[in-house]
Amino acid sequence: MIFLIISNPTKPAAEEFSQQMAEYLTADGHTVLHKNDLGTTIPDAVILSGGDGTILRNVELLKRLNVPVLGVNFGHFGFLTSCEPEDACSWIDKIIAGTCKIEERSLFAGDILAPSGEKTHFGGLNEVVIHRGLLNRPLKFFLFIGDKHISEFRADGIIVATPTGSTAYNLSSGGPILLPESKNLVITPICARGPLNASVVIPDTEYVRIAFDPPNEFEDGETPILTVDGREKYFLSHRDEINVFKGPETLRVFSDEMPEFSRGLQRKIAFYV
Repeated sequence: MIFLIISNPTKPAAEEFSQQMAEYLTADGHTVLHKNDLGTTIPDAVILSGGDGTILRNVELLKRLNVPVLGVNFGHFGFLTSCEPEDACSWIDKIIAGTCKIEERSLFAGDILAPSGEKTHFGGLNEVVIHRGLLNRPLKFFLFIGDKHISEFRADGIIVATPTGSTAYNLSSGGPILLPESKNLVITPICARGPLNASVVIPDTEYVRIAFDPPNEFEDGETPILTVDGREKYFLSHRDEINVFKGPETLRVFSDEMPEFSRGLQRKIAFYV
């Protein structure tokens, strides 16, 4: 088999583990690649050591490769990196034997539509967040599900999350937890004032459209900000419209008898107890 090995360079333990895995796999007759020498070769599987954030930073690559990833947990909750380092060899043996289960996680996509008609595309795994940035007042949002106007309300921001992302910023903002296999998106306002102060769960066959109240003029340096998985940042104008929908691809992750989502949820609950 051909394995691509990725690690979080800011975690020495993850780096050391990746080197050990490369030696283990090479000694067993397998081919090991790293990101720098990937080229046009498509691996059979990816071994990623770090935390869930390491997967988020590599989503575009993983999406393009479309091969399953084994996340080895050197982070905290491990919703996506469920394999503990001491168990990695047994997991890899199952992967080589073809007996390891694979879960598919939904991805989202979207675009920012400027008044000129220009579109800026984005996509990710967890969530889109639109927040007020440096503004010292709430934003007024218009929320549409498909072509249907649902609500208008004032809030510090709004989150549109996938089932995977429902356990991140969405949960911290009072939103519900969605099981990974659910075919939904969840919309959660942040510090809302007005009629919509709770989350809305919609089928992922629909799309979300968000606009601002046009009279809300933003001064230089005070424009709202759209962030994708906490890593990409876009500055918005008051006449931009944002569409968010389920992406065509999925993220494939290796799983065992106890899905990593359940294990990660146990960790998160225990963390706050």
